[in-house]
Amino acid sequence: MDREIITISIVGIIILGLMAYYIGSTLKGNIKIVLAKSAFSFGETLTGIINIEAKKIINCNRLYVKLVGNEIVKGKNERGESIRRSRVVYKKETEIHGTSEYLKGTKHSIPFQIELPDAFGLARAGSVEKFIANTLRNEYRCFEWKLSAHFNVKGIDLTDRNRIMIE
Repeated sequence: MDREIITISIVGIIILGLMAYYIGSTLKGNIKIVLAKSAFSFGETLTGIINIEAKKIINCNRLYVKLVGNEIVKGKNERGESIRRSRVVYKKETEIHGTSEYLKGTKHSIPFQIELPDAFGLARAGSVEKFIANTLRNEYRCFEWKLSAHFNVKGIDLTDRNRIMIE
């Protein structure tokens, strides 16, 4: 009986903490990445706009975008159970600006661009030996790409994330 109460209390505290985090971040303002398209080519320059709405005066330490590529391997182990492994094979940050102030009630549209990796560089990240081993083990390999904007401010940072395709 006591274990159930403790478990329910811990879950309740976690839920309240997540709600407080969400409310705290949305009270400051909003950040949103806007892209003209969601599919890109290797080596292309990705361009977009970061929309910021300040609900309070926001003192920004740094605004940057980050592109992360994960290699995902799916397959089955010796017992026939499904497996999924991932590892980061690409990470790039591009700073949009440093310290600045955004006044309460203002909206801003800030353009950005970030260079996408070339396919040759990624081919080296997953070697030919790994490709052959994955094929022999009946494993499927793919890449998952996430673009995020980070508005580094005092307290809770504002962020937005988008999945994109790079072909």
